Amino acid sequence: MSDQSLLDSTRIFAARELAPQATEIDRTGELPAGRWASLGEFGLAGLAQARLIGGALAATETGGGSNAASIRTFARREGDEYVLDGGKFFISQAGAGDVYLVMARTDRIPARTH
Repeated sequence: MSDQSLLDSTRIFAARELAPQATEIDRTGELPAGRWASLGEFGLAGLAQARLIGGALAATETGGGSNAASIRTFARREGDEYVLDGGKFFISQAGAGDVYLVMARTDRIPARTH
């Protein structure tokens, strides 16, 4: 995509998809979920089609915060899938994402921290 076509696509996207909801977007600071797919349709999501919303991160646990060395959530393999055992205290973008990154251990022995 040339620089000019990128600018043109961005202007059209903003006029069609954002301007009608600009007040609400400004009030909440959030882009409505349906607009992500529109970004892909307008060629404004890099090489992605933007059909799914990513960015949800499940790392924070009670008592350990987001320290990866103290993660207590365990993932065990069952066939071609992993089953999680544990809990998270805070998940960024929870409820808004289609794809979640969950930090978990695959060994039962916690890493030593110094």
